[in-house]
This record gives sequence, C-alpha cells and structure tokens, in this order.
Amino acid sequence: MSLFNSAGFLQPAHHFRELLQAGADPNEIWRSATGTAFDVRMPLLAAAKSRDGLAHLRLLLADPRTDLSAGDPQGLTALHWATANSHLEAMGLLLGAG
Repeated sequence: MSLFNSAGFLQPAHHFRELLQAGADPNEIWRSATGTAFDVRMPLLAAAKSRDGLAHLRLLLADPRTDLSAGDPQGLTALHWATANSHLEAMGLLLGAG
C-alpha cells in the first residue's frame, strides 16, 4: 500500500486520502530501481516540491503520524523545498503546521 505509483509520483489526491485512511505510512520512503540517493522520495517532500501537491500536503499535515522534520538524503526538509521552488502556499501551510 504505497502513496507513490510505480514511477515514483504521488498517487492522485483522492486515492492518496483513501490510502492514508487505510493506514498507509505518511513517512514512506520510495526508492527507484537504481537506488541512488537522488532517487529517494518521501510524500511530504514530494508534495512540498510540486505545485500540484497542495491537496496532498494538506492531507499529510492533517495526519498526526507525518514527521514534519523529515529530510531528504541531503538534509533538506519540506520547507526547504517549498522555499527553493517559491511555492508560497506550501510554505505558509508548512510554517503554520509548526
């Protein structure tokens, strides 16, 4: 039960919500077949990076199991990624979540 599809993209938001409700891990780590450090993804980081990820981000922030301080292999957090991509709404959601 993965929040990512086989290509490493987040599932559509409606399915993503159903998976979280069914117990999917909001801190899941997806690794590509190549297994390099740059092919590692986490739902919170993926949602913060994407302009299409706000619905996912809201679902993750509403889930008490989500680790808001999680970072990628380089130590960058969701807030770092939202800021790097000038994703103001995601930045606001993350700052509001603490």
